[in-house]
Amino acid sequence: MENYITLEQLSKETNIAESTIRRYINKFESLFDINNEKRSKRYNKNCIPQLIKINEMYKKGFTTDEIKKSLNIDVKDKSNLVNQNKITSVQSETCKDLKNFDTEKSLSNLLSQQISLLEEIKNNLKVLEDIDSLKKEVNKKEVEIANLKRENFELRQYLSRLEEKINSYEKELSKLKKESDKTLMELFNNLKFEQNKEGQQSWWKKFFSK
Repeated sequence: MENYITLEQLSKETNIAESTIRRYINKFESLFDINNEKRSKRYNKNCIPQLIKINEMYKKGFTTDEIKKSLNIDVKDKSNLVNQNKITSVQSETCKDLKNFDTEKSLSNLLSQQISLLEEIKNNLKVLEDIDSLKKEVNKKEVEIANLKRENFELRQYLSRLEEKINSYEKELSKLKKESDKTLMELFNNLKFEQNKEGQQSWWKKFFSK
C-alpha cells in the first residue's frame, strides 16, 4: 500500500493546504481513490497531478463546473477511475516485484562472481604457495652452492699453500743436490790427486831401485 498516502503527506507533496484538499475532495469526489482500511483515510498518489491542476485552475478563475468539464469528470465513472487507479497500483507493485526479481537475479550473479573470484584467489594462493616452496628450494640450493664454493676456495688455498711448500722443498733439494755434487766432485778430485801422487812416488821408487 505504498501508493497510498495520508492527507498530511498529500499536502506536502502538492504544497496545498489540507483544508483546501478536503474541499477539493468533496467537490471532485470521483477523482480520488480513497482507502478506508486503516483508521485514517489514505489517498492514492495518482491524484496528485489532478489536485495541482485543479488548484491552478481555481487560481486562474475557473468555476467548479468548468474544471469538471475540463477534466472530463463524471460522477458515474467513479468506479472506472477507482479501478484504473487500482490497476495502476497493481502495475506499480508488479514493477516493484520485477525490480526485486532483477535485484535477486543481480545478487545471484554477483554472488556467483564473488564465488568465482574466491576460487581464482584460492588458485592464485596455491600458485603462490608453490612459488614460495620453489623459492625455499632455490634458497636451499643457493646455500649448498655457497658452501661448495667456500669449500672449493678453502681447498684452492690449501693446494696453493701445499704447492708453495713443494716448491720450497724442490728448491731445498736442488740446493742440496748442488752441494752434494760439489762435495762429490771435491772428493773425486782429492781422490784423483792422491792417486796421482801415489803413482808418482811409485815411479821414483822403481827408478831408484834399478
